[in-house]
Amino acid sequence: MFPYFFLIFIPLIFTLVSLNKNENGLSTLSLGLGEKNNKGNLALWIFFFLFFLLLALRKETIGTDLVAYNYLFIRISGYNFSQLFENGEPIYYLITWITGKITSDFQIYLVVTSFISLIPIAYVYNKDRGNGYFKLIIFVNMSTFVMLFSGIRQSMAMGIGMLAYYCIKNKKIAPFLIWATIASLIHHSGFMIFAMYPIYHFKLNKNNMFILTPVIALVYVFNQPIFSLLMKITGQVSDKYDSKIGDTGAYGSLILFLLFFVFAFIISDENKMGAESLGLRNFLLVTLIIQFFAPLHSLAMRMNYYFILFVPLALADAIKNSKDEYRQIAALGEAVMSIFFTILFVYTTYNSYKTGESALETIPYEFFWQ
Repeated sequence: MFPYFFLIFIPLIFTLVSLNKNENGLSTLSLGLGEKNNKGNLALWIFFFLFFLLLALRKETIGTDLVAYNYLFIRISGYNFSQLFENGEPIYYLITWITGKITSDFQIYLVVTSFISLIPIAYVYNKDRGNGYFKLIIFVNMSTFVMLFSGIRQSMAMGIGMLAYYCIKNKKIAPFLIWATIASLIHHSGFMIFAMYPIYHFKLNKNNMFILTPVIALVYVFNQPIFSLLMKITGQVSDKYDSKIGDTGAYGSLILFLLFFVFAFIISDENKMGAESLGLRNFLLVTLIIQFFAPLHSLAMRMNYYFILFVPLALADAIKNSKDEYRQIAALGEAVMSIFFTILFVYTTYNSYKTGESALETIPYEFFWQ
């Protein structure tokens, strides 16, 4: 329990510590809560460093799937090279095989996979360190947070997806296609990354949003037949999972993403927003739309992980680019959400510790030597 509390409260302290370059180009530390300190605060750096340690040093029992991955690590290590390409996820097999040839220690494998999964996410998040605590507290309350402890293949694909995002915003199509292909060869769901490029560059504004709103509403109303059709189209991907449609109970996240999008859309000033800001808002909308299908099937949530990673960034960007008349509302919204999600994280963590029931068996946390 306490490692998770340290994970959020130690970075909270470092929101007061800022690292910025002075007029001579030298990096200097400073303390305070001013705008300059907000832009350079160290909260995200500390958070991702601690998070990496939790992922790399976790016991095999932390994460529902780790026991199975340990078995796969041992089995794949004994493959010959040609066997690595007899399945649909050869790069996952290649990473596992190479690591297995270097060491038989599964803990080292967790260090390697944690690095591939988390470092690209940390890199993208730290490109803009402003509103650091707000971003991280939203991040730890998203489903992607616990997935990083359990689903090694998809977690690595999510990390590679962040490298693809870097290429998207810089309009580097060839490297983007390479990274997206690599991600899809690590985990089948990685094909969703290919959709990021056109979604990011789609010109969504408040005028065409009025046209899109009824279309989006129809998607929600007819989510079941639409999802059934998509399951048939994706074929190979859906065959890897139970294709039966049912009620997953994932309505809480749907309502949350709807509130996030409405908040971001209302307060943001499009005259202040650059290409990246608009692209992140597009991702936020797509996160909401994909979530329409999550109550029907857990596969939809898996497809959404690649976009959910951008939710904290999109919200923070909307606050930064808020309309002048909504500036106080935006600041109040950030404060209220920061407090609410801190309490929610502490409560759910404590409750899971007391009941022994947690998402993907991540609580109580144990280091590998315990």
